[in-house]
Amino acid sequence: MSRLYRPDGNRSAGRAAAYLRAREALRPKREEDWFPESDEAEGGCGVTGFACSIPVGGKHIYEPSIQMRNRGNGKGGGIAACGLVPEDLGVTRDVLDEDYILQVALLDPSARGDVEKEFLAPFLEVHHGGVVPTVDDYRDVPLLEARPPDVARYFVRVKPDVLDQFASERGLTDLTEREVEDEFIYQNSTNLNQRFYSSIGEKQAFVLSHSRNLVLLKIVGYAEASVQYYRMADVRAHVWIAHQRYPTKGRVWHPGGAHPFVGLNEALVHNGDFANYHSVTEYLAQRNVFPMFLTDTEVAVLLFDLMNRVYKYPMEYIIEALAPTTELDFQRLSPERQAIYRQIQAVHLHAAPDGPWLFIIARSLAESKEFQLVGITDTAMLRPQVFALQEGEVSIGLVCSEKQAIDATLASLASEDSRFTPVADKYWNARGGSYNDGGAFLMTVTPSEEKPGDYVLRTTDKFGNEVKTAEGQEHCDLSGGVESKSLTEDVAFIDRALGVVGSVGVAHSADPLHDADAEVAEERTGVGDAAALSGYLQASVSTMPYNRLRAFVKEISERTAGEDPRLGIEALTDCIDRRYSTGDKKRSSVICILRDGLEKLFASQPLCNGATGSEYVRITKDTRDALRGPANGEKTLLIDATGFEPQGPDCDAMLGVRAYELGWKHLIHYNSRGTRFHSAGFGMGTDDLRVDCYDN
Repeated sequence: MSRLYRPDGNRSAGRAAAYLRAREALRPKREEDWFPESDEAEGGCGVTGFACSIPVGGKHIYEPSIQMRNRGNGKGGGIAACGLVPEDLGVTRDVLDEDYILQVALLDPSARGDVEKEFLAPFLEVHHGGVVPTVDDYRDVPLLEARPPDVARYFVRVKPDVLDQFASERGLTDLTEREVEDEFIYQNSTNLNQRFYSSIGEKQAFVLSHSRNLVLLKIVGYAEASVQYYRMADVRAHVWIAHQRYPTKGRVWHPGGAHPFVGLNEALVHNGDFANYHSVTEYLAQRNVFPMFLTDTEVAVLLFDLMNRVYKYPMEYIIEALAPTTELDFQRLSPERQAIYRQIQAVHLHAAPDGPWLFIIARSLAESKEFQLVGITDTAMLRPQVFALQEGEVSIGLVCSEKQAIDATLASLASEDSRFTPVADKYWNARGGSYNDGGAFLMTVTPSEEKPGDYVLRTTDKFGNEVKTAEGQEHCDLSGGVESKSLTEDVAFIDRALGVVGSVGVAHSADPLHDADAEVAEERTGVGDAAALSGYLQASVSTMPYNRLRAFVKEISERTAGEDPRLGIEALTDCIDRRYSTGDKKRSSVICILRDGLEKLFASQPLCNGATGSEYVRITKDTRDALRGPANGEKTLLIDATGFEPQGPDCDAMLGVRAYELGWKHLIHYNSRGTRFHSAGFGMGTDDLRVDCYDN
C-alpha cells in the first residue's frame, strides 16, 4: 500500500545538493568538451537596405554593415544594388536599361571558357563583358580569410532566333517578347547552375545574378568585405541591400550559400529561419521550381519570383501570400479584401514561410525604369526590424535589423553631402499581417515628371497608403559653423538657471503662445532648474531661426560645462526626449543640434586618469585601464562608447559593471552603437544604481 509522499523542504534541498556534488567527478577536464564554441556559432543575421532619390556609392552600405558585424560571423556576407549609373559600369545608358547583367561566380577560374562556350555563345548576344575588378591581394581586406571567387560580368540579350525557337518549343507564344526573354534567361541560368554547380562534387561556377540594372556580390566573409574586395565603394546606385552571416541551411562557408539570392530582377536578404522549409520546397517542386543552394533564403526569393513573374500578382497579394493576415486583423479588413485574402490563403498558406523572418528585397522594375526597396515582416514579429524615412531636397527610405544601422547609413551620407542629416525624420516598427499597414513597406524610386533626369522617392504600405513626413519643414545645413549672434534673452535665461546675478527678462516674439510659455518658464526658473531651462528652449524652438537655435544650444553646452554640467545635461536630454512643435524645422535637424550640444558637453568633462574636482568624470576606450572608484565628490562616470566592441569582455557595458563594483552609482553611456547589454551583469541589490544610455 503506497503512502502519500510529503517532502521535507530542507531535507530535499540537501539531498539535491548531495546529488550534484556527487556528480562533480563527471565534469570533463575541458569546458569545450561539453560546451563547444566555434567560429560558426550562429549569432543573429544583420540585414540592411536603403532606397535613395539620388544614386549613392557602395561605401554607404559599408558603414551599416560594419556596425552590424557582431550579428555576423565572417562565414557569409553580401550586397546587391540596383538603379546603377552606366558610367560606373563602363556601358551606355541604353545597354544598362535594356540588357541583362549576367554575373557568374568562377569558383574555378579555368571554367570560364566552358561557361561561355556552353551557355553564352550559342544563345546570347554579349554587348559588353569582363571580370569584375578586385583589389590586388585579398589579404589586404581586413578580416577576409578566403579569396573570393572571380566574377565574370556580361551585358547580354537573347539572340532573336533562339528566342523564337524557345517560345515555340516551350509553348510560350502567348507571352510578350520580353516575358519570353525573361524566362529564357531564368532557365539558362538554372541550366548553367545544374551543369557547373549542383551536378558535380567540386563546384566550378554558379550564377550570382542575371537581372536588368541590378548586380549582386557575395563572399565567405563579412558584407563590407565584398564592397572592398570588388571595389564597389564608389559604384553608385539608388538601392542597396546587405546581409551579414552565413545561411541557416544549405552549404555554409561557401559563397553560393551566402545572401543575397536572386529571383530574376530582384535580390533578397533575410534574417530568420523557416520552420517549414521542406513544405515550401515541395510547393515549389509542384510548380517545377527546384532550389539548388538548399537555403531558405533561396526558396523565399523563388516564391517571390513565382508570384510576381508567373502569377502576375500585385505586390499586395504577394505580401499576403508570404505573410497571411489572420485572427482579429483579418476580421478588421473590408469584406472585399477578406474575400480575396481567403482565396490567396487557400492556395498559398502551406507555402507561407513559417517562423521568424524579415525580408529586405531590392527590385529593378525595368519596364518603368523604377527601383524599389521592399521590407516585409513576419506575422509574429519574431525578428527585429526598424523602418525610417528622411524627406527633403533628397529623400531616402531605410529598413534594417537595428536602428543603429540606419543612423550609421545616414551619418555616412551626411559626412559627404549636407542634404542628408544623421537622424531620420521618421522611424517606425512594422507589425506583420496587420490590418492597417500589412507590416510591409515599399520604397519606390521613380523618374520625376517635373525634372527629367531626376528621381523622387515614394513610400507606401502594403495597401498602397502613402507614408510621409510632416510637410512645410526644412532641414538644417549642419555642415557650416555656428555664426556669432546676439542672444541676450537666451543667455540671460541660462544665467538665471546658473544663478548668475543681473539676468534680464525674456524678449517677446511675434508668437503670443510662445511668449506666454516662455514667460511662465522664466517665472519658474530657479538656480539649477533644468526643467525650466528645457521648457524655455522647447517653447522657443518653433520661432527660432536655425542659426539662433544652434547658437543657443552651444551656449547651454559651453556655459554649463564648467559651472553646472547636470543643468545642461538634463535640460538638453529633456528636449531630446519630449515631443513639441518645431515649427518649420525638421525634428531630425533639431535632434542633431541638441545631440551635438550634449556630445560637446560630455566631451568637455575631465578624464578619470587625472585630477578632476568635478562631479562628472569621463572615461574612453584609450583611458579604460585608468578606471578607478569615485573620489573628491565625484558622482557620475561618463563612458564614451566610441571604439568599444558592441558585446563581449571589451564592450562598454562590461566596463560599466567594473565601474559599479568600484563604487560608481551613476553611469552615463554615450556614443553607443548597437550595444545590447547595458545594465546587464550587475547582480542583485542594485537599487542604488542609475544607468543612462544615449544614442543607439
